[in-house]
Amino acid sequence: MPVDAGSRPGSIPELLAQTAERRAQETCVDHRGRRRTCTRLLEDVDRLAQGLIDLGVRPGQRVALVCALHPEAVVAVHAIWRIGAIAVPHDPESTSRELRRVFEDHSPVLTIADRSALGAIRDLPRDVHPKAVVAVDPPRSARDMVRSAVQSAVREQLRSAVRLRPRPVSLRLRARQHPRPRVLDRTIPWSIVMASCPLDASHPRPGPHDLALLQYTTGPDGEVLGAMLTHENLLESARRLTRLWAEDAEAPGPVVATVALHEVAGVLLAALAPLCEGRTVVLAPRPDDVLPAVRRTRPEVLCGPAPVLLGAALSSPACAADLSRVPRTLTLLDGSSPEVVRRLDRLTGREAVVVDARPECGISFAGVFDTAHGRPLCRPLDGVQTDVVDRELRVAGPQVFHGYWNRPDETAHVLSGDGWVRTGAQVAPRPDGELELLASSRSRINAPDGRTVSPREVAAALLGHPDVSDAVITGEDLPDGGQEVRARVALRAGSTCTAEELERFVASRVAPVKVPRRIDIAPGPVRGTEAPGAA
Repeated sequence: MPVDAGSRPGSIPELLAQTAERRAQETCVDHRGRRRTCTRLLEDVDRLAQGLIDLGVRPGQRVALVCALHPEAVVAVHAIWRIGAIAVPHDPESTSRELRRVFEDHSPVLTIADRSALGAIRDLPRDVHPKAVVAVDPPRSARDMVRSAVQSAVREQLRSAVRLRPRPVSLRLRARQHPRPRVLDRTIPWSIVMASCPLDASHPRPGPHDLALLQYTTGPDGEVLGAMLTHENLLESARRLTRLWAEDAEAPGPVVATVALHEVAGVLLAALAPLCEGRTVVLAPRPDDVLPAVRRTRPEVLCGPAPVLLGAALSSPACAADLSRVPRTLTLLDGSSPEVVRRLDRLTGREAVVVDARPECGISFAGVFDTAHGRPLCRPLDGVQTDVVDRELRVAGPQVFHGYWNRPDETAHVLSGDGWVRTGAQVAPRPDGELELLASSRSRINAPDGRTVSPREVAAALLGHPDVSDAVITGEDLPDGGQEVRARVALRAGSTCTAEELERFVASRVAPVKVPRRIDIAPGPVRGTEAPGAA
């Protein structure tokens, strides 16, 4: 059952402790069939928290989290919160250049990263590199384990079939005298940090107004902006999410979450909101994890970007039938288009609830798509104050952020002194209290895997090439949902640069999901950098 209003926790660590006390031996996190009870999760959090303290992390310091969606990432974010530090999630597929931009902005004292991301961290300049890196080995899927077993068997057969010649003594001595450098000089395995003694229960917890999260987003000019969110901000958004679920369930059902941790609602859906009701969160990090998770756990709530859920439903009629048995479907407005949501509703037999999640004001609105006009119709959730000035939506409430990290000018432009946020979204109020979204302030391309791509960020990467004078980035709709990044560029006079060269150039600067799948070179000038219709 939800926590009573009179006993509401003031911080996230307090919430986790209350949940572990009420549901000690019940499953808290499920990932590909591997389960953690609430007691086990709390113990892992305490061990990692003590390990982070031993590594020098102190309250108020930033800890970068460069991890995919897996249980270790959930443990990590709660351990960071337990000691009063600030979690800063990033895309594990980020390039070194992308990480450099955000690391220079928030200066993490320590980084927790998947081993697949260590290469990008290794290439960071020395003055940007964190003091220490904790390397995580994410749990592998059954497919990956089978592939690894086959590769090991093949290698073993080759060893037995081929007589390997020993290296000359001179080469062995040379290798011993000049050892190969380590990938990272300050990399610490996850298992060593988790071997720490549990944190003492008397260690002080953070307060409701302490910073808990820096949620990075892209500004209007392509700059990175870190929205500062406190424990109170996150708890308020999490409680609003739970109100969209069943409140009268004696035994709340599982929640399948397939939102990347670095996305706006990723931390809320994967690490926080299910805990408010003592639900099991079932992590589905990849699109092909959604159906196995639904069939294995029979969830009550399915949360994810509309393109991912539509792709799962289109796999086969049986898959659509499995998804139709889930009582509630929540999708994100930032990754949805009217056509994708309509197709998803037809296949599942019910309307998906569309949630508007923004770094600056958390979870503030929920609604559906208007079938007549193809626009979202959203209603403010409980406790959210709204105002419309010249058709621009403004929001206030306890979920509103506290400004951008080290960006006072950008903060003053968006956040007023009395706590009102200018969202930039153009809306039309209706007599029944609903708001019709006319235009979004954030142009986004919705990738098939559910991640969102900023057209301005891709355009900025292309404009970094000396031969490119202008670029337009658009999203091309795909048959199975989602969009493909397309680019149209104008070259400077006399340039002989090809599309293949531009693609390689962009691939060295941005994550693979942001690389345009097609680059057209225009004979004349192009205008703008926005993605029309990719709201």
